Amino acid sequence: MISSHVGRRSFASNFYGKIPTPLLIQTTGHSSEQMFLQYINPVDKERILSLSTYFDKVYTERNIRNSHYNNFL
Repeated sequence: MISSHVGRRSFASNFYGKIPTPLLIQTTGHSSEQMFLQYINPVDKERILSLSTYFDKVYTERNIRNSHYNNFL
């Protein structure tokens, strides 16, 4: 079972470094940056950013393929 907590944490982790941190803090409802950073575990910042870059690449490639496919229809 996936809870809203998992969704909130995934959102915060996936967009950390892409969306301004103050906006993420406000969105997740944390009272301070220190609490927010503990929540997303910044020790894994490199892993988080690498995964985010990977998923952006996959998403972009998929959209390009779909765009080419749709042009042939």
